[in-house]
Amino acid sequence: MERLNFRVTQAINDNAARKFAAEFDTALITDLGNTEMQSICRSFLDFFQEKVLQVNNFYVVPTEKGTLSNDYAILAGHHHTGKKLVVGSNFTHKSIHQAVEKQSLDLELIPCHAELGYEMDREELIQKLNQLSGRIGTIVLTIGVPAHGKLYDFPIDVVQYFILQQRALGNPIWLHVDAAFGYTEILRRKDQQIRQLMQHADSWTVNPHKWVGPMGLSLVGFKDGKLPKLPDQKYFAGAYTMFGSSQSGYALAAAWHLMKRPGSIYMLEKLSKEVFSNAQKMAEIFTKHGFKLVCPVETRVVAVDLYHPEIRQFDSPLMLGDYLKDSFGMIGVDMDICEINGQHSLRFMMNPAPKKLFYDRLRKMDSILKSLLPGQISENLSYIAPEVPANHPSRPDHIAA
Repeated sequence: MERLNFRVTQAINDNAARKFAAEFDTALITDLGNTEMQSICRSFLDFFQEKVLQVNNFYVVPTEKGTLSNDYAILAGHHHTGKKLVVGSNFTHKSIHQAVEKQSLDLELIPCHAELGYEMDREELIQKLNQLSGRIGTIVLTIGVPAHGKLYDFPIDVVQYFILQQRALGNPIWLHVDAAFGYTEILRRKDQQIRQLMQHADSWTVNPHKWVGPMGLSLVGFKDGKLPKLPDQKYFAGAYTMFGSSQSGYALAAAWHLMKRPGSIYMLEKLSKEVFSNAQKMAEIFTKHGFKLVCPVETRVVAVDLYHPEIRQFDSPLMLGDYLKDSFGMIGVDMDICEINGQHSLRFMMNPAPKKLFYDRLRKMDSILKSLLPGQISENLSYIAPEVPANHPSRPDHIAA
């Protein structure tokens, strides 16, 4: 029985894939529904139910996307230290780059080397940090590096020692842990090094939608007493029948393996219903705490026959998905697998947008897909226009059509 491996930014490659989420280390495809997936959903729902706004000594702020969470964290680091230099690695997420540019800060990237198995050279790191000491305001440590399946980029012990040393010398450094892809390691504190790291972290970012279904939901945590003044966040994006976004690779990996197994489509449909149910429960938890659901619970746009010969020209669904996503700019495209009229289909779902913009994008998508797969399109399966608050970024005055 082959195992289900995870890649995030590249096509599925079972031999090269290195898994970084502990819950999936030994997961067989046939076990996924009743073990790992349910365990993750239950633990995450319990986490929200019990501590939706307080995790140990961290104050948690829900935001609409990970980019905004990282933006807030970098802003807080600069505010508390007064220093402009942000240090990361070549695996630091692009949202950190954007936050640095937006706030006119400086970014120094220390490389993880391919010839070292995408690890940092410890001596090189120590030397570089010492050279920059006194100038560093924020260090960003990434947990769950997508491209190469690493658990984290910086050697944690080196970063910890350096930060504690600098703080003792009167040089405060803000430590931000970007764990969009590795949140289970933070919340469950399974890894001893990460457990120690979090004792010294000033902020962290996690993106629940990567695994449990609610799309567009991100969290940024701040150590007690260090919460900056932030805009009121009394809404979040909602929930879809998804196993994860196309960026997380989970839905695509499952689809790519399962579509080759007779009858396995029914297991995936069962998982879809379970994840959808958990997403609804999470929506209920947030609404009880005063947050407003501002998009449809489910949006289906278009389905494509997986077995059509034209689909086989792509090495993986990810390649087709990336092609479509690149065609839509700010409007994301997500995918899962479903059965429509007896056909095993790949379902494309667009993130919510104002109604006119949604249909403009839909027509563009329709044109692209028809050129690829003539006669194989099921259009606009269902769509409910969301109620969007006046200050929501997806309003027409915030997004150019």
